[in-house]
Amino acid sequence: MKAQGAVRSRSGQLVNFRTFIHFSLGKASGRGDNRGGLFVLNLRCIMSSSAATESKPGYEFNTAQNEVIQSLGRKMKLVGLILLIFGLLNLINAVLIQLLFTQLGTESVPPEVRDQMTRVTSQERWVITGYVAVVGAVFLCVGLWTRSAGESFRQIVATSGKDISHLMEGFKTLHKMYSLIATTLVAAILAYLILIIVKSVMA
Repeated sequence: MKAQGAVRSRSGQLVNFRTFIHFSLGKASGRGDNRGGLFVLNLRCIMSSSAATESKPGYEFNTAQNEVIQSLGRKMKLVGLILLIFGLLNLINAVLIQLLFTQLGTESVPPEVRDQMTRVTSQERWVITGYVAVVGAVFLCVGLWTRSAGESFRQIVATSGKDISHLMEGFKTLHKMYSLIATTLVAAILAYLILIIVKSVMA
């Protein structure tokens, strides 16, 4: 074998024979350095690191587990779609409420409806509109995240070698969704308590 030949290490790097001999025999040639030992040590580290990072197949759920996960993913996507529809309807209602109040002075609104709506103050009108809009936005976000999590769970069955990755993606999406729900509920409770306090003080 020629001195200028090359050998491929397990990490995929080319190691030149001439360089290897130069460094490994540097001490024997009277140069008195320790480059040979360092080079061999470095080569061993490269080979060890390559062996440790070799791709390994990920965990795979069995058939019975896949059936449960697939059914869950389908139901989550269906529920997410329904929540999306409810969210869009609430947002549309918020816009329609404002349009209805702006047309109170016209003949397009029936007299009985006009009499009831004129009792609502401007502040109450914006409270109602804001409430409907917030509910719609929450339903919209929850629907999107529910469908996203359901798709992640469905990918567990559709793909191989990435079950844990897809499972964690689904968990991350659910974490976002429940964080939003928790924040909204806490804010609603605080707003309700503040409203009670304000009304009691004004009374």
